[in-house]
Amino acid sequence: MQSTLLRRNIGIAAAVLALGLWFSSGRVTGAVAFGVKVDGSRVAVVLGRSEREVKQLVDSVCQRVVAEAASREGVPVTIMSQIEVEQLPRGEGVSAALEQGELERKIADLVRLGGQGWAIKVDDNPVVALRTEEEAKDVITEVQAVLGRAASANFDDAQVMISETRFKQRVEIEERAVPLSLFQDKETAKRILIRGTDRVAVHVVQRGQTLWDIARRHNLTVAQLRAANPQLKSDRLQIGDQLNVIDSEPLVTCQTQSLITYRASVPYPTQVVMDEDMWPWQVVVRQKGVPGVKQVTAEVVIENGREISRRIIEEEVLSDPVPQVEVHGAKQIPARGSGDFAWPVVGTITSGYGWRSSGYHHGVDIGCDIGTPVVAADSGVVTFSGYKAYYGEMVIIDHGQGKIVTVYGHLSRRLVSTGQAVEKGQVIGYSGRTGRATGPHLHFEVRVDGETVDPMRFYGD
Repeated sequence: MQSTLLRRNIGIAAAVLALGLWFSSGRVTGAVAFGVKVDGSRVAVVLGRSEREVKQLVDSVCQRVVAEAASREGVPVTIMSQIEVEQLPRGEGVSAALEQGELERKIADLVRLGGQGWAIKVDDNPVVALRTEEEAKDVITEVQAVLGRAASANFDDAQVMISETRFKQRVEIEERAVPLSLFQDKETAKRILIRGTDRVAVHVVQRGQTLWDIARRHNLTVAQLRAANPQLKSDRLQIGDQLNVIDSEPLVTCQTQSLITYRASVPYPTQVVMDEDMWPWQVVVRQKGVPGVKQVTAEVVIENGREISRRIIEEEVLSDPVPQVEVHGAKQIPARGSGDFAWPVVGTITSGYGWRSSGYHHGVDIGCDIGTPVVAADSGVVTFSGYKAYYGEMVIIDHGQGKIVTVYGHLSRRLVSTGQAVEKGQVIGYSGRTGRATGPHLHFEVRVDGETVDPMRFYGD
């Protein structure tokens, strides 16, 4: 069978050459040179041979190339390149003449070969080819199944009924001659259709994003993200930083419409009871809230494993939520402050109150070394002493009935606790760079009736 296939392809090659080769007329005498062109580009010059000999030489090379490719690929092979032989003006190309072996290698390397197979076309563009119709159909069916399973995997503990799975593009198969480079085995063909090509894109870092967030968003590992961005020296990112990410561009998009039924939590409400015998920083949970449960039926559209839309069709409450009851202190803090503020730390203002490039700054930053003592600007009661994401280690002091409050952020250490009375000038902690800080400093805020104001209005010129 293989010898039959070989003879068949040699015949095909001869037919192609008979149509594709062009030979100049005229008798060859002396140092006549012939140029061999592949797809319009001269690839070799032959000297000392007649036109017929050059034709036979090129013909034999092409036959060998076709026969070897047909045996290797297991499909009928044809030459897709246009091959020409032209007589050159006397004396031209003498220095560029090639030996027979070099000529054969040139033609074998540059000629384009095509095979008869079953091409998978995406919107009329052949993207991959298989050797049989059955293989091509299997690839399309299995790609659709893989992407369909990816859609179902989005829903944990949910009943999923897939109503429709289809390609957004027009995906067809066609028997045709295609470049040999398109021929693949079934598994490779599936990967090509699903994964497509990789492209380098740029991700601009947004507020709160981490390397893990960005890698997950682009289907990468943190290691892959680091490899694409060798400039990264640590995990710290700044808003506006630009990172290279590698996004896949699938050749096909499988859209799945599903009807899913799942259980969801119903948030519990919080009821607040005020108690004038408790301080404002005191909160007691009298009754712990319990979320309710509802059954939801929704129509969901998934494209290549990513949810595109969700439309709620029906909701049924299975259990009502139990409200949480909290007792909040409402006891008035006695007025202790004088309104005459002391400077909270020895240092220089590095950033003032108001708008700056990163947003609105609600206080002033006072540059100082880590461990510099921080004092209370006025007498009052500590209403918070702890850690918050932006401020880091911080202290909040109420100077009387909540009307005037001062805030001390980015501390390295706190020396006072919630509920403690402090005096003006008392050391309440030490400066640092905890929380969101680019360097050691004290973030100092003043709030009047709950709104921040410029702290400098409390200090003279």
